[in-house]
Amino acid sequence: DLTIAGHTGEIPAFLEDLARIGMRVERRFGAPQDIEFAFADGQILILQSRPVTTSRGLEPDDDGFDTSPDPDAIYISVGIQEMLPEVIPPLLWSINAPMLDDAFRRLLGELGITVGDAAHRHLVLGRFRGRAALNLSVLRRAAALVPGGDPDDVDRQYLHRVLTEAPEAEPIPPRRRGGRLRTGFQAVKIRAALEQETTLVTDATHLILTLGVNPAELPVDRLLAYWARIHAIAWRAYAAEISASAGAAAAYRAFGSALERWMDAEEASLWAQRVTAGPVAARQPGCSCVAEFWDLYAGRVSEEALRDTLEGHGGDRAAVVTSAMNRASRHFGSRSLYGGVTWDEDRTVVVECFRALAEGVAPDPEVRLANARRQRKEAFDGLKERLRKNWRWRLTRIVTGQIVDLRIRMLDRLAGDAAELLSLREESKAALLTLGGEERRLISEAARRLVDSGHVRVPDDIELLTHHEVEATLQGREPVPPMELERRRNAHRRALAAEPLPEFFRGRPGVAEASLPGDAEVLEGWAASPGSVRGTARVLANVADGTALEPGDILVARSTDPSWTPLFMIAGGVVLEEGGPLSHAAIVAREFGVPAVLKVRGATKVLIDGEQVTVDGTTGRVARAMREKVR
Repeated sequence: DLTIAGHTGEIPAFLEDLARIGMRVERRFGAPQDIEFAFADGQILILQSRPVTTSRGLEPDDDGFDTSPDPDAIYISVGIQEMLPEVIPPLLWSINAPMLDDAFRRLLGELGITVGDAAHRHLVLGRFRGRAALNLSVLRRAAALVPGGDPDDVDRQYLHRVLTEAPEAEPIPPRRRGGRLRTGFQAVKIRAALEQETTLVTDATHLILTLGVNPAELPVDRLLAYWARIHAIAWRAYAAEISASAGAAAAYRAFGSALERWMDAEEASLWAQRVTAGPVAARQPGCSCVAEFWDLYAGRVSEEALRDTLEGHGGDRAAVVTSAMNRASRHFGSRSLYGGVTWDEDRTVVVECFRALAEGVAPDPEVRLANARRQRKEAFDGLKERLRKNWRWRLTRIVTGQIVDLRIRMLDRLAGDAAELLSLREESKAALLTLGGEERRLISEAARRLVDSGHVRVPDDIELLTHHEVEATLQGREPVPPMELERRRNAHRRALAAEPLPEFFRGRPGVAEASLPGDAEVLEGWAASPGSVRGTARVLANVADGTALEPGDILVARSTDPSWTPLFMIAGGVVLEEGGPLSHAAIVAREFGVPAVLKVRGATKVLIDGEQVTVDGTTGRVARAMREKVR
């Protein structure tokens, strides 16, 4: 990850050696060092070292791994939270950020666009106060280069509006001049390659689980080699997910734009939601873990056995269900962040969903999927009927002499493209999080060994190290000094206590300015999933608070990631401060048939936990009833 300012091309081995020696000296003394050296007879000789007294001081909540922002760039904190949620410790940042940034580069590379030098890491991705952000300016400039692309569409995708602060996009120089750039994801060849890559990643992930490797039995060199193999597949899974997501977004926008020729934008958006909703999230960890658990014992184990398990009773019936849960929990890996907490470590939310299934308040997953397929077909039939009643639609067909209405086929293809690519996105995401669970096992084993060797005090301290530092310490090289670990620990605590990043910002982010709707009786947002429902608002700060959610309650949160998916099976409605048309929350809400309104400004601060609200996912309105708490 070494970057030399002003240097282009391959970094000389001499400079790499010098940088590594400098880092060892700094770690030995526990502070940045001013080093004098000489180079003679092919060797680097350290002459003296003294503490640096003029270095830039770090902010209290900066652990040293935050990004130096491009002063001319606009960064956004929305749209990335589903992949890199909350404050990300150094270990998980050093693992995830290079893979995710590379995935964006590969995507742009498919379009013939080269973004920056490969030696300069995290050009698309940034980290501020421990939280992830996207460089909106880079994405806008890339969109300007794609034929038919519109930089403002990038704003709409992530922010649901066009930023007046955004500068005119200056195109990034194309990798190849001449000829038309491929729009990529609508090309059959690229689609086939993406499907093949997703299958490869999924099969490799399944094979890894089949091996049943026990990290505790591996010597250090084999442990690190196995870790590297897991990591290599994860790079490909990240790239597949980002590519499929971008392709789905392109098809979704194309479908909506086509509809706007015959209806206004608001109605076109509503039809786009209905027609693209389908059994996508069934392949998603969280939702699918419950579905697969159910499938493992459906028809063979009674509901009484499930209740025995949930209530902690012993016996053969409970043992069968517990065994199935153990296998499935490991298969579904990390809950949200690659390499993060797994479903196996904390089953609280999953157990609550099982309870809802056992008590009959949540639908059988198979029934839910069948309903989703039926509703999507009915939605498209309704769209065709709506278009055939449009006089301009009928006139165009008469004038062009179409015997078979090719426009219907085109719309069906665009909607199908979006749905299929969303399925590929969820499959690659599922594989990625499964791999993340396996990497989590390796991290846990590494933590145990570092505790035994005295390099860290408790297992969780391993997250204060980078991936490279963990490897180096396991191999007996220079460890990170305790004083530096304590500094990082304190910075991480302050970052956790700090306010979230603003929705968008230039330079170093300030505190998010909340312009709340005050005492308004009706809150406005984006209509994400149609339908209307009234229920009790449950304001949740994190997924662990989901145990307070009862069947039919309205889930109110700032944002959600895949670990929240089981709660959508219980919630009567969803209200979020963040989210877009193809966000995980929107897709899952539409599949489950749960009315949802996203992008509701200040919802978690305005709505009172326990008050009655009506969520209208068709109009994008959240109406508040009497301010009486029902519990």
